[in-house]
Amino acid sequence: MSDYVIPAHATSRAAGDAYLMLLGGVLLGYAVIGKGFAYIGAPPLFIGEMGLLLGIVVFLRSGCLFASLATLPAVLLTVTMAWVLLRTVPYIREYGFDAARDSVIVMYGIFAFIVIAVLLQDPRRIRTIMRGYLVFTGIFIFSMPILAPASHFLKDYIPFMPGHIGVPMLQLRAGEVATHLAGAAVFAMAGFRKTTLVWVLALVAVLVMVSALSRGAMFAAILPICFAAVMLGHWRKLIVIAIGAGFLFSVAYSIEISFTERTDYAIRDSDSRTVTPTQIVDNFASLFGQGSGSGEGTARWRLNWWTIVIDETIFGEYFWTGRGFGANLAFAHGFGWQAPGEVRPMNRSPHNATISVLGRAGVPGLVLWILLSTAWLLLVLKAMLHARRHGNTDWANLFLFVFCYVLAVIINAQFDVALEGPMQGIWYWCLFGFGLGAVMIYRAQPREHQDIVETR
Repeated sequence: MSDYVIPAHATSRAAGDAYLMLLGGVLLGYAVIGKGFAYIGAPPLFIGEMGLLLGIVVFLRSGCLFASLATLPAVLLTVTMAWVLLRTVPYIREYGFDAARDSVIVMYGIFAFIVIAVLLQDPRRIRTIMRGYLVFTGIFIFSMPILAPASHFLKDYIPFMPGHIGVPMLQLRAGEVATHLAGAAVFAMAGFRKTTLVWVLALVAVLVMVSALSRGAMFAAILPICFAAVMLGHWRKLIVIAIGAGFLFSVAYSIEISFTERTDYAIRDSDSRTVTPTQIVDNFASLFGQGSGSGEGTARWRLNWWTIVIDETIFGEYFWTGRGFGANLAFAHGFGWQAPGEVRPMNRSPHNATISVLGRAGVPGLVLWILLSTAWLLLVLKAMLHARRHGNTDWANLFLFVFCYVLAVIINAQFDVALEGPMQGIWYWCLFGFGLGAVMIYRAQPREHQDIVETR
């Protein structure tokens, strides 16, 4: 590992181990509790920001500052963060904390460098992370059949976080849950977890629920799982499962439309959707402009908003600069709505990470964002194919796992406000860093450490 790993003092390694455990606990809290967990603390130091500050200390003490920049995606991330910083600083005086809050869509990328440094300092931590995620898959999958329905159906009875009116103690968004379902499913498909019938049924039940609540969640889970099935050679099983599931779904759909009365209405968020076969059909059909009122309502205002952002940046006065980080884009573009009597924080961003970066950082920011994401995906995909060709099955499956996980988050982020918040944003950048760190370690000595990712 001498190509990348710099010898560190024992206390620095101990700090890295302790931080890894702390970060795992934070990520678990975001996944199973959601927004309520994110508001532990007080502005501007919530639990995510505390974890970021501690991580920076660990990063600086790791001795891996320059080694963490040894890949193209890491360099692109550095440049992208610098551009976002330039588009944030001028607005701090005017918008204060809002400017910093909006910039985290990219600035949480610091977590990527922290994770890279932690891995390079001690490559054995890959095994530790995989074992930790094995525990996570058990906690998450068995808790979601209770917590996810409670978050949706009992939301009026969930108390608010102390000192934060409008922030429930438990709030799990469908898209966030879906990304973790995809990660857990691919983790098991890749052979890193032995599954039971109860575990699989729990995963499928929650997947059906989130697919009804959000079209983004539906595709964020299903597409990466299908990709993994094809890459692992399970496409025949996938076809059989799809046929069986399609038959059962058709029966349920036929029963529903035959014995229930359908009322179409326009909605603006997933909280108003019902968990039914008809709603899943509407979610899919709305992508092609054929959905009912309940699906078309949310799709239409998003598309209208995205069109405005594109017109004023790619074809307008904000081409080079965007509107900057801090301004409420919803109000700036005439989409600042809130239901009567609603106490939750108002909408700020256009439910699409790519459009949000374009609107705030201009075309240069958009180009950097696309290059960054593409470079990471290609790097990890290339490493996966290389490992598979050379018989390093565990490494190949690890890269497939993290590739599909990140892909799930990217898909969800195109339909919802995802990376703009810590619940999904910190997860994304930690996965981003984990992928880069793993590729660097694999490149250094893939043969001598080809069993490093075993969790069985």
